Amino acid sequence: QKDSNYKVGRILVVDDEAELMSALCEMLAGQGYKAAGFPAGAEALAALKEREFDLLLTDMMMPGMNGIDLIRAGLEIDPNLIGIIMTGHGTVQTAVEAMKTGAFDYILKPFKINTLLPLLSRAMQVRNLRLENMQLKETVAIHELGKAISFSSDLNSILNKIADAALQQCSADEVSIMLPTKSGRELYVAVVRGGRTENLGEHAPIEQGIAGWVARNRELVVFRGEVSDPRMAPIRPRNDIHTAVSMPMLSQSKLVGVLNVNITKSHRQFTLGQLKALSILVSIIAPILENTSLYIQIRKAEEKYRSIFENAIEGIFQRSPDGRLISANPSFARIFGYNSPEDLMANVTDFVRQVYVDPDRGAEFHRLIETEGEVRNFEYQARRKDGSQAWISVNGHAVRDENGVLLYYEGMSEDITERKQAEVEVRKRMKELWALYGLAAL
Repeated sequence: QKDSNYKVGRILVVDDEAELMSALCEMLAGQGYKAAGFPAGAEALAALKEREFDLLLTDMMMPGMNGIDLIRAGLEIDPNLIGIIMTGHGTVQTAVEAMKTGAFDYILKPFKINTLLPLLSRAMQVRNLRLENMQLKETVAIHELGKAISFSSDLNSILNKIADAALQQCSADEVSIMLPTKSGRELYVAVVRGGRTENLGEHAPIEQGIAGWVARNRELVVFRGEVSDPRMAPIRPRNDIHTAVSMPMLSQSKLVGVLNVNITKSHRQFTLGQLKALSILVSIIAPILENTSLYIQIRKAEEKYRSIFENAIEGIFQRSPDGRLISANPSFARIFGYNSPEDLMANVTDFVRQVYVDPDRGAEFHRLIETEGEVRNFEYQARRKDGSQAWISVNGHAVRDENGVLLYYEGMSEDITERKQAEVEVRKRMKELWALYGLAAL
């Protein structure tokens, strides 16, 4: 689908003969074109920096800057600009030089409008094809970018690639991406491209600024020079920003960030095609960005859990109903005299049969956890790897699926052998005292 801005050809006419230039602009306007005329190359380039033109129709011989140099400079501003040379001294060398520069064609003066119109029509077709091809390439590039970063778990790398893509899509001067803080009450600058890197990491209340307004209202904002929307008063952008777009990055209506793209070095506006490209970029990237953030949160939680699991003083375990250990931490292995969880799990394949001294206590553990769902301070005697015995206290519960099917038991174990020995010693001493004072019958 063509950008509606390109349906009417916009022609920049440059000729140092002011009367001829004005007459040509009038004739082109009469044919439905939008024409703007300038008598010198420098003025034409200034206009090209401020607004979009499809075609550059320029005289060859002009003081200050000739037509070939003007087309060369114009293509640096807009690589898809179609340049046509007008000359009264057409030679093969002129044509060669013009084509080398990137000119589409040239036409000899004096000419009639009926001679020029077919040339302009062909030039507009080429212009539209170039723009359509550019948009297609951009769309493919965005799709490829989405595929490439969908397998990445590095948030900074993803943000940098998004910023680079946005910068390229709009031929902009600055791009920044702001992400919401955990509380959602602030936005912080997560990445900056081409702009003020000192702002990186800066926080801003979500109730303030253009990005904050975009985040709250989930609406795209495009402005030029100043914000005239009364809903945003009294917000003002930086003085050096001529044109800007601030776009919410949404994943299923959830805000995952705000993309800001600024033009500071010229006064040109964003085209509809560029805004569409940004919208496509954001629609593809936002879900990936959200998934990456969730993955990082899960990974941090897992790392925290793993640290607690590995360094806990208590023995932590997961055991299947058939007695096989699913997981165990180092403390659990040490309780039973093994050097590591791997050593324990390799040698103990039926926990109740191999570890419980009294199999009836193992059966009682299963009965209690089946009927009550958990056990608290359940004590049993266990065999260690070296054959010695230990007293163990366990707190555990059953883990079931959504249908109530038992998956495994999990819990925490503690070696209470010393406490048990102390209890035995206390009872022994009490009996001795009772005997000493003739209280044995009591």
